[in-house]
Amino acid sequence: KPDDAEAHYNLGNALGALGKLDEAVAAHREAIRLKPDFAEAHVNLGNALNALGKLDEAVVELREAIRLKPDYAEAHYNLAIALKALGKLDEAIAAHREAIRLKPDYAEAHVNLGGALRTQGDYAGSLAMFRRGHELGSKQPGWRYPSAQWVAEAERMAALTERLPFLLKGDERPTDNAERLTLAQMCYDTKRHAAAARFWAEALEADPKLGDDRSAEHRYNAACAAAQAGTGQGQDEPPPDDILKAKLRGQALGWLKAELAAWAKILDTGPAPLNKAGIASTLLHWKADTDFASLRAADALAKLPETERKEWQSLWEEVDALLKRTQEPNP
Repeated sequence: KPDDAEAHYNLGNALGALGKLDEAVAAHREAIRLKPDFAEAHVNLGNALNALGKLDEAVVELREAIRLKPDYAEAHYNLAIALKALGKLDEAIAAHREAIRLKPDYAEAHVNLGGALRTQGDYAGSLAMFRRGHELGSKQPGWRYPSAQWVAEAERMAALTERLPFLLKGDERPTDNAERLTLAQMCYDTKRHAAAARFWAEALEADPKLGDDRSAEHRYNAACAAAQAGTGQGQDEPPPDDILKAKLRGQALGWLKAELAAWAKILDTGPAPLNKAGIASTLLHWKADTDFASLRAADALAKLPETERKEWQSLWEEVDALLKRTQEPNP
């Protein structure tokens, strides 16, 4: 039945779950061609485009879903995610609030709104949303998010707000690794990227096993902060000089290499095909993550010293090679 839009839509969902995002996009587009008012297909096409880093295209599809079905809470929720990735924080917050208005028990929207408010520096509002999201989500069978951990972190952030200026100046020191990780996230959210990288580095040095946490991805987050600071994208006071920026870029490269080795090991030893899909999704995110835009694009890399440029080019080639392996059939 070639004209069955539902079949193409469900094929798109299955392909997306396998990490075959280009094929998923094609299947969803075919579903929409057959049924132009298929709001759910527009949403999942938007989600696949988002995962591919095609954020502007994703927003177009998600807005079309909302035009077709204005009370579709999931469309507003996924639009908020794409808008946040584009840096349109106020619009993302508004979209999350609309999703919650339409579906007051939408646990995922509450916790994601908490994350957006945290990025804005509204730690009290963030804590309230995380608490509500955890309250709603923990009652659901199969709730898979570490929302209790997010609540605890939001509580630490709210408590650290007054101490933050003294910690940044070095007048005070973090009391433990939990505080270091919280401070790193607070600094990253407020674009103090050099400080964020410093706190993450201290935490990883104090407890190297943190780097093995595949869900928290502390080492990857540290690399994001170091990459931003190392390319002059942060708002630290004072800003890092050229020597420190080179050091930060080197840290970012080292952390990403360690992350890539960890994912390669999982691919070699873990069960397939779901591991393949998860690793593919992770690496596609790396290739689209704006934190690394200044260390990924050819014109940006051309500004680096030759040795450093070659090291970054080699890293992205290794990422592509591992991504290709995730698409290979199982033996």
